[in-house]
Amino acid sequence: MKNIGTGSNYTPNNLTALPVSDASRPYVLAANTAQAVPVPAGAKYVMYSATGDFWAEEANAAPAVPGTTPANDIAIELNPDSRFITPGTTQIGLIAAASATVQVAFYG
Repeated sequence: MKNIGTGSNYTPNNLTALPVSDASRPYVLAANTAQAVPVPAGAKYVMYSATGDFWAEEANAAPAVPGTTPANDIAIELNPDSRFITPGTTQIGLIAAASATVQVAFYG
């Protein structure tokens, strides 16, 4: 898996572009159907791109689309772009209210 911060386009104080991930996959989501995404060993960051709205939740293989405002904080996020992966996380759950394709790219 490629590391963020390596490659010819990186200098210690100026990251101009990321290398193409070699640990990337599209996930085709059916409406209201959770999808577990395995986190590769050594992954520290994840980046998402999607054709529609989706929710992602770290360490939860079966998240649900929120239907009401929760009484307390929850970890699910709408349309995250990039996130640090908590060490020890083995999966990320995805779900969408309508069908969507979510590209998930991991970096070390």
